[in-house]
Amino acid sequence: QGASLGTALDRVEAIERIAGQYTGRGGDEQFRLYVNLKPDTRDVLGKSREFFRDHENTVYHVGYPHSFRQVGKEPNIQFSMSEDGLRADIDVDYRASKTPQSMFNGHLTSANSDIRVGENANRHGVRWTGLITWWQSFGRLAEALPDQPDLLNMDRPDAPSTPLPADRPSGAAPDRVEDAVQEFLTDWLVRQQYDQALQFLSPRAYACLTLDEEAQGRVLDAASSRRELRRIMEYSAGKLGKHSNLSSVVIAFTPRDPKRVVLEHTFRREFLLTPLTEAQARPYLCDAGTAAPTGVEYFGAVFQFRTAGGSLFGLLWTREEGQWKLVSYRPLNP
Repeated sequence: QGASLGTALDRVEAIERIAGQYTGRGGDEQFRLYVNLKPDTRDVLGKSREFFRDHENTVYHVGYPHSFRQVGKEPNIQFSMSEDGLRADIDVDYRASKTPQSMFNGHLTSANSDIRVGENANRHGVRWTGLITWWQSFGRLAEALPDQPDLLNMDRPDAPSTPLPADRPSGAAPDRVEDAVQEFLTDWLVRQQYDQALQFLSPRAYACLTLDEEAQGRVLDAASSRRELRRIMEYSAGKLGKHSNLSSVVIAFTPRDPKRVVLEHTFRREFLLTPLTEAQARPYLCDAGTAAPTGVEYFGAVFQFRTAGGSLFGLLWTREEGQWKLVSYRPLNP
């Protein structure tokens, strides 16, 4: 109604912890404030014009599921709030969080919130004036910058590429999940036959779309969703360039958990394939309300793009009416 609600800083009752650089931890565990909030903070942020309610945090920001993000392009502030609304982790996102940009810009690394990295300080100064980059005068601090993974050498597979089967006709329904994943990835990233690749997507995957900040959670109809997904595919293929095989585009992720069940299959060099129960899959659904009845089996396909800045990417598959369908996708934090 135009009345002042105070400042975002007014919402903080006390600082619990300042998290700086923690080498080896996830990008959502470094470079942020952990705080206690005033009891009415959730209501105040919900009323404000400066913040909007973003997608729930189902994979990152563990213990802080409710996300309120500052309106406007990055950099912007994110309040990730506990279930009871009394605690939060607060960080600045310097890299775009929406797909497809987040697939290649380092959003899911610590560089996303580390002001010392790349152009982050300049981006900060454009939005918020007055910050002095005093640390640039100290050699030790410059040497302490977190390692930025150089993925350029990933452009050169260390073994002959995995042979691809013949292109299946449009609308084909492979019987094995690994064949469905391979056909989808090859149609998308190698053949660039986007309409054929889109045939593997379930309508449940439309909830994974993250549009620009003006949309703020706007739900797209089926036709608009498919157009947006095709745009994402074209953007990604353009970033990766032309390739004659899948091996030179993606590489399988090696799981950290030795107990993780990994399936043996023909394309295991290109993507990891792991079975998931409905309970294990639910956090990775973009809309948990679309979960299938208990007992339905899911499969996760996980890979990394072979390019500098390329993210880890996960695809969630299950059977729908007897055919393998992609029901969720997202960049992942290693």
